Amino acid sequence: MRDRVIEFLPLLLAAGVLLVFQLSRTDALTLPFQPLFEATPTVVAVEPTSARPIQARRTPAPAPAAGICSGVEPRFVRGLANLRSALGAIMGDALECERVVNDEGDTQQRTTTGLAYYRKHLNIACFTTGWEHWGLVDRGLVHWEGLTVDPPAEAVVIQIPRN
Repeated sequence: MRDRVIEFLPLLLAAGVLLVFQLSRTDALTLPFQPLFEATPTVVAVEPTSARPIQARRTPAPAPAAGICSGVEPRFVRGLANLRSALGAIMGDALECERVVNDEGDTQQRTTTGLAYYRKHLNIACFTTGWEHWGLVDRGLVHWEGLTVDPPAEAVVIQIPRN
């Protein structure tokens, strides 16, 4: 029995170290990702008659105003469009329209290569592939790596080569 307890101790020690490491990282700001797909309701008008079977008609959605993203053809608008122009192919193409993700007014938009997001309290448009980040700040286009969502003070100002 004593041998089994001794064999279990290294595993318990490793779990304790991992737990302490994770708890020490609570000050790191992480981006709250939203569900990838959201159902959009379809409005259906039904006209029942006794002479013929019931048929459903789809009510057409109103055409989007200029400068607004359409779910049919998603694109970048406002600050994220400016960031896309600076980053080019690194940012990829829009997979969905920009959407608000919290009460502070921050937004997210999935792309073919990562996630574009807007931090309202900082007024900064950013893009991440998960580890690498880019953002448009007062100094210009900056790049940083890591888990930090907001651009750190030491973020490097960069120039992206045009394709």
